[in-house]
Amino acid sequence: MLPAVYTDADLEAGREAILGGWSTGSEPKIILTRASKSSIWDADGREYLDFTSQAWSNNIGASDPRVLDAADAQARQISHVRSNYDSIPLLLLASRLAQIAPGNLNKVSFCLHGSLAVESAVKLALKNSNPAGPIIVLHDSYHGRSLTTMGMSWPHMERALDSLTPPVMRVRQPYAYRAPAGVTPQEWAARCADELRSAILACKSNRPSAFVMEPVQGNGTQLDFPREYYQYVRDICTELSWCSARRQVAATR
Repeated sequence: MLPAVYTDADLEAGREAILGGWSTGSEPKIILTRASKSSIWDADGREYLDFTSQAWSNNIGASDPRVLDAADAQARQISHVRSNYDSIPLLLLASRLAQIAPGNLNKVSFCLHGSLAVESAVKLALKNSNPAGPIIVLHDSYHGRSLTTMGMSWPHMERALDSLTPPVMRVRQPYAYRAPAGVTPQEWAARCADELRSAILACKSNRPSAFVMEPVQGNGTQLDFPREYYQYVRDICTELSWCSARRQVAATR
């Protein structure tokens, strides 16, 4: 709810007080005040069609009455539960997610945003690798703004924190527009998949702990990869992870 009285100077003072990475910081300075379904309004009353769904979070539209009613009802019972306690909604949601997830994906980790979700996956990969190896990512990928995920993202505005992040290997993505002349998207997908395979095999003494990729490369041009590439990646990860691990175990017995 907006305060009853404020001035442009109050808003500008707030903008000056915000550390980088928040707010537009550029002209025109759009201040959003309310939203409904696919529309959003600024402080001057202008209406916009919100094609971003506010970072894709409002995937059923803004201010949906069902969401507002559910949030209000829950907040009136208990508004916050620390992570080392259970709550009924938490347990029911975890159970439902485990039921509908494919294959043997039956464990749930709740995170506040995408950066922490990716970092949680990386932690699991490093924890289950012995020894922990580098993380492979695609060029021009984006995985978040936490310390670890910044190091996995490329390009990033600043690289000053790279020394504090896990080791990362970068391989080319099958961006058909940037493929060599005369090479079809399918051929380029196969070449990029071969590069991924070679990168994994090159780390013989310290195998990569994980390969992290976006199904649709977001900040790197909103790119859908050729359909074949997804299957190549699945096949390579299957062949060079648990299958090779089984062969190694068998060889030591």
